[in-house]
Amino acid sequence: LRRTPRREVVALAAPSRLVKVGQAAEILGIHPNTVRRWQEQGVLKAARVGLRRDRRFVRAEVEELMKMKKER
Repeated sequence: LRRTPRREVVALAAPSRLVKVGQAAEILGIHPNTVRRWQEQGVLKAARVGLRRDRRFVRAEVEELMKMKKER
């Protein structure tokens, strides 16, 4: 018998309002690895989707972070 891991269900937004790591990086003007690191540090929230557990970010949250970044 194999046990399948329990998966946390995260309801963030409609799929059309989610962006991939590369898209978030482009919006923010940073490297994709920085987006991943910020997610791990809690700066950005991400949903995990698919079998590969890819990250997806809410576009509005990414754009809000961009505004905060510009204000500095």
